[in-house]
Amino acid sequence: MIDLAVELEASAKRVSDVADKLQDRRTDFLQSTAGAASDAGVAQMQVMIDQLYIRSGKLTRNAKVMRKLVALYEQTDLAGARSFGA
Repeated sequence: MIDLAVELEASAKRVSDVADKLQDRRTDFLQSTAGAASDAGVAQMQVMIDQLYIRSGKLTRNAKVMRKLVALYEQTDLAGARSFGA
């Protein structure tokens, strides 16, 4: 489960990096264009960027939950072993 948590954290970082790059490109695009079509494109791009940041946050949160579960499992496993004299 720790391996999965590490993978989730790495995925969250990659998704966040993609969102950062898109945010930079959106800013460049906004500075170089004008008009209703451009504004609509920029708005749609921002929605997509926001969704990527949300996804990254969810992946990070899920990784934290997995780490807590692993810690809880290890704690109860150790307590169980002690109760049997191990």
